[in-house]
Amino acid sequence: MEPDRSLRLCIPDRDFHPGDCTAEEILDAINNSWKTVIYLSETFLEDELCSFTLSSTVYASTNLMSNRLIIVYSDDIFDHPLPRILTQLLDRDNNFPLETFDDIEQWDQLCLMVLLDLQDRCPECPVL
Repeated sequence: MEPDRSLRLCIPDRDFHPGDCTAEEILDAINNSWKTVIYLSETFLEDELCSFTLSSTVYASTNLMSNRLIIVYSDDIFDHPLPRILTQLLDRDNNFPLETFDDIEQWDQLCLMVLLDLQDRCPECPVL
């Protein structure tokens, strides 16, 4: 998404500094982001830091920016018990089922969800 759509992503393996507090870096990334996109996977559901990331993002999503969190998932996550907060979030309009990673139309739709409300808040920002 970065080069094709001029969006900057936070990728922990690339953007977090070794030796720094991971929780602080997660919070900084969330607080300095326009939107937070979380990809739900089996690994995500089992990882404590991922649970911290989800909780922190939900906390950062205020009434003023209720569209701040976007959840991307594949249907296989429903084979596992989900935390209550996830079942509540998946009932809202902020989720995006992604079955394959090579479908350009799906990436375009996700990009539009990320850019939703941007023109209202930043009229000089380019629309992709």
